[in-house]
Amino acid sequence: MKDKLLLHACCGPCSTAIIEAFHNYYNITLYYYNPCITNEKAYNRRADELKRFVEETGYDVNVVIAKFNPEEFYDMAKGLEEVFEGGFRCKLCYIQRLEGTALYAKENGFDVVAISLSNDNYAQLKKYCSKVYSFCPGEALKIEKVLKDEGIKQLEK
Repeated sequence: MKDKLLLHACCGPCSTAIIEAFHNYYNITLYYYNPCITNEKAYNRRADELKRFVEETGYDVNVVIAKFNPEEFYDMAKGLEEVFEGGFRCKLCYIQRLEGTALYAKENGFDVVAISLSNDNYAQLKKYCSKVYSFCPGEALKIEKVLKDEGIKQLEK
């Protein structure tokens, strides 16, 4: 039996390579949790695109759409409104989404957590994963091994 993988996704296209790399190894659920998208229309458009992508590709992947709640982002970013894009606020946003995903995974019996936020940069991915590991002890090495052995090979093609 395959382990249950919860994959955070910000939209359909960002999940493509990871789903292709992991679908033979895990039962995948995509978790769309992005409080940083503060426009409800844009949030729903991305969620719809994610669902459309899964339907059209034919992969056996579940999709969970978290409730639209930009207040989570605003609370986290309070006092950081003037910080430049790509700065400290972005790091906190990554962590917020990772923590939210890890918490959902823990509450719903997932074996492994992964993200698609940095699928183009393994160093960035490792940099932001420490918070996920604290929610899923023992999974850090498993995630890194799969990313190195399978995911990164796929992404480098």
